Amino acid sequence: MTNLSEPEVAQKKWFCATNTDNMRNIIAQGLITEPAGFTKYYTDVLEIHNGYIPLFKDAVPSDILEKSISEVDDLKLCIIEFSIDDIQGLVNAWGRPSSDGLLEEDQLFSFDLKRLNEQDVDTLFIPTPLPTSCIKNIIFPSKDDKNLFEKDAGIYSNVPLTDLKLKIEVKLFSKGATAEYLQGLMLPEKTLINYPEVYAFGGMLAALFYFSKNGVVSNNVYHSICDSTDMTDIVDIDIRLIAHFFQKDTSLESERSKMYHGLLNVIVNGKDVKENIIEFLENLDNFDADKSKNRAQQLSKTLLRFESITEKTASEQFHDAKTPLEKMLLMLFLRERVEDLMEYSIDEFEELDYLLFAMVFGIRDKFIKIPKLLREFKNLQRHITTKMAAYAHQSIGSNILFSGSSVLVQPLTLVDMFEKNDFKIWFANKAPKINNCLKTTIKIPNGSYTFNSTPSGLEIIFDGEPRKPKTEVVDEVFYRAIWTKNCELYNKYLAQYNKMK
Repeated sequence: MTNLSEPEVAQKKWFCATNTDNMRNIIAQGLITEPAGFTKYYTDVLEIHNGYIPLFKDAVPSDILEKSISEVDDLKLCIIEFSIDDIQGLVNAWGRPSSDGLLEEDQLFSFDLKRLNEQDVDTLFIPTPLPTSCIKNIIFPSKDDKNLFEKDAGIYSNVPLTDLKLKIEVKLFSKGATAEYLQGLMLPEKTLINYPEVYAFGGMLAALFYFSKNGVVSNNVYHSICDSTDMTDIVDIDIRLIAHFFQKDTSLESERSKMYHGLLNVIVNGKDVKENIIEFLENLDNFDADKSKNRAQQLSKTLLRFESITEKTASEQFHDAKTPLEKMLLMLFLRERVEDLMEYSIDEFEELDYLLFAMVFGIRDKFIKIPKLLREFKNLQRHITTKMAAYAHQSIGSNILFSGSSVLVQPLTLVDMFEKNDFKIWFANKAPKINNCLKTTIKIPNGSYTFNSTPSGLEIIFDGEPRKPKTEVVDEVFYRAIWTKNCELYNKYLAQYNKMK
């Protein structure tokens, strides 16, 4: 007798609809959020239950499709297909849970997403935000709409389509069932998220990733913050105070910590960063030490002069700065974008200066202003958006987590790659060529030697065979050179590293 295995049940698909304008904003900001998380939002299903993303099983209801393009003329439809395998935590659903026996009507219920029985559920309600790493496909009703979306994305400086799959499925946009039941549901009220802070966290991580190239210290700081460790290995107090802003550490109550917290608060939440910084420095009412108040007021005057015509060069201004904090603020007033910082250097700067600048520039610019060329680094967009979403949920005590092979793809930093000596030598010679950073040792047998001077260099003649030469990189020369090198060709470097593995 032959045993026939049960036929394999096809995995269900989970969809949500929106318009292409919202879709571009989602990619730019890196998160699918409630309307409050958008810089510009057009009506769609996200406004029906604020703080929840409805995911429909196998098809999007007709009224939800219509709602997505109802606000203004010329909006174009698209459907997002989600991968939910890597999302964990408590969610709500509309359907008929099998645990309730023979249920005649659909109902709202909650459960742990790890225990999802797809047969029980018609609609999932997942708490916002979700990272763009959870997007499996972006689906269009026609080739023209898909091509137009790709063309428009190319115009924007912050809409990379890296790691996103675009498809055409006409049938998904045909008229079918409606979802009137959505309006009457009472989902649990959700705690508000400070989205400017979430996006600032993502901007900081992206900037730190790029500047982690500058050395082992920079690389360790990036990994410590990204992995949410206790950061006890961060020795520098200024770097640690910025990192602790996002950890909500209330144990640091020194004048310096209050200064950093106050400044970062206005940088994250203010509308005019320079004006807000000046105003903060001139009104330190909650500071006890007169010395701190006086120095802050002097600093505000320096920043104001820095904005106007001055006899001092930028290099002289930085030389006169008494603390890392003052250097950091001067740089904020000197350069407008992370991209500008990538191209700027003077001899006054050390590795820790660049590290401090990277953190505060990323915080000011937020993820949405991180240049596309960085976000197109392989796996960086997926990784940072996942970290942002995890930070957002952690900030409100949500139990939503993101784990698994598809979302937790950790991009290698250049310093991670430099652990392979052959790649490090290749980089020094071939990438942003760095002179005088290689040291080669050759061991030759004992005996007598003949030295000849040739046009191409000194020639040594001896009996026997030398041992294999050993070439090493002189780190002090290598990394100091990298501080001023542009390393935008990350994907090329990664491809070379993978070849040499």
